Amino acid sequence: MIAAAKSPYFEGLLRSGLRETREGQIEMNSFSLTTMKVVVEYMYSSVIPYDECDDFLELYAAASMLGIKKLEKEL
Repeated sequence: MIAAAKSPYFEGLLRSGLRETREGQIEMNSFSLTTMKVVVEYMYSSVIPYDECDDFLELYAAASMLGIKKLEKEL
């Protein structure tokens, strides 16, 4: 699981035994779909797709909440 390996937030949810663990899905309503797509792409590639991001403040907030320190530093 890439998400659990790259984010303490996702790791906690996916390994906690909660619904997310059983279903293998996490519902994220805190950030836009565009921002979450950028986060996922970054987790897989370690490259920020600048051309796909339309709100860098929101991206920074997502990186901070999800505990993706490397992404936070790059922004």
